[in-house]
Amino acid sequence: PLCTPNSGRSWKGIERSTPGGTRHPNTPLHHYRDFLVMIAKCHFSAQDILSAAGDHICQRAAEVGIDGTRLLRDLPAPGRLLKGAALPVLARRYRGASCALLHINYTNNGQEWPFLLLMTFKDGGARTHFNGLRWLCQHDGREQRYEPTRYCVSIRQHDHRIEQCERKNRLRRHRALQHSYANGQALPVTHSWLRRRLCGLADASLLRRTTLRTTANGILAPLVHADGSCVGFHQITPHNKGDTKRHFVHTLGAMAGAFVFLASTVKDITLPPILCEGLVTGLTLALYWPGAVFVALSAGNLVAVRSIIRVPEVLICYDNDLWKQAVGNVGLQAAQRAAAPADHLYGPQFPSGLEPQCPTDFNDLLMLCGRQALRQQLEALWQFIPT
Repeated sequence: PLCTPNSGRSWKGIERSTPGGTRHPNTPLHHYRDFLVMIAKCHFSAQDILSAAGDHICQRAAEVGIDGTRLLRDLPAPGRLLKGAALPVLARRYRGASCALLHINYTNNGQEWPFLLLMTFKDGGARTHFNGLRWLCQHDGREQRYEPTRYCVSIRQHDHRIEQCERKNRLRRHRALQHSYANGQALPVTHSWLRRRLCGLADASLLRRTTLRTTANGILAPLVHADGSCVGFHQITPHNKGDTKRHFVHTLGAMAGAFVFLASTVKDITLPPILCEGLVTGLTLALYWPGAVFVALSAGNLVAVRSIIRVPEVLICYDNDLWKQAVGNVGLQAAQRAAAPADHLYGPQFPSGLEPQCPTDFNDLLMLCGRQALRQQLEALWQFIPT
């Protein structure tokens, strides 16, 4: 949940910064005094602040792949999450993978100020925010930044009917996917997507561990929670230039802690399970690992999924995002956050010369370096198999 100053708690170190409250420790004293004088004389609407800070907001939005200029023209109603096709993004990879949330808060003297949270589950779950009150404090009234700017800002009115309609649409879509999955066929070994992504190594024993089905809606994999309940589906639509992957859950927030499960092939011994990000990565690892595999589907979901795996030792096979210089190695960082004290972390190591392909996961290792290279790197896991 989002914690804002008006909720009585702090969020990321943000304290009350209102008359009668306390000055934020990073705010210079003379700025704070000027701010108190200015705020007592002038009242800016949240819309005014968003418009004046347009350049700053657009810069922040670009960090998570969101088109800030278009977002400001059609901001969501306060407290309502804007995501999916309704959220303007800068690149196709962020489509359906980012969201925005606006809150309108008030100081003790009635000054309203916006708090805009911007997130994406890409790049390990990157997020940023715009704090309108802090921005006001840093840009006092002597600067000409409160005049109308080129940014046109519009905030939607809250409408409970829209939320009810969205809930109904979400449930309707979930039931449609359930029906499609029930009438689908088990994914065959000869499927072109499977042969292409696993280099023809998949066999019937691997597919018996999965719940994948091919349907009119593409390839579907159930998303389950720790209690075994199905909360949605992971959909893959194969294309020649790459796969389109989407998650659908029956209620908002159900994706947290949801996973795709690949069953263990051994019954008489207990092996530590593997936790990884992508479904194809999980299938690749299952070619050589007989234990259970939990697929979290994103780096940002690793912590939630690890928390529901009730065993002391887990093998976390992370994506080695060496090529994401702008955001860092998010796969490794997410794995480190998720890891319990007894867990083991493993990531693929790539030879030099593959920089143009930007490989990250164990499936990339299989596709680019071959079966033998994958087998050699996974030999480190075999120490956990009793002899």
